[in-house]
Amino acid sequence: MIDANGRVIGINTFIFTDYDDHFEVCGIGFAIPINIARKVAEELRINGEIDRGYSTGLVVQTVTRSISRYLGLPKIVV
Repeated sequence: MIDANGRVIGINTFIFTDYDDHFEVCGIGFAIPINIARKVAEELRINGEIDRGYSTGLVVQTVTRSISRYLGLPKIVV
């Protein structure tokens, strides 16, 4: 991925698409920011492997009454 000035800003990883009824390429794209890609490349160059934990980037949190009110959620959420 490059910006309007030609600078590399990320590396595409994959695109999630639905091909059931059509052949267009549309969907949700995922990419790695260039700062993370550079760190990974440097660690591979130095150590030959990546040593880090796994993370999906998701955060699980209890929805309190104040959060529910703030988000306008119904009183019962399943």
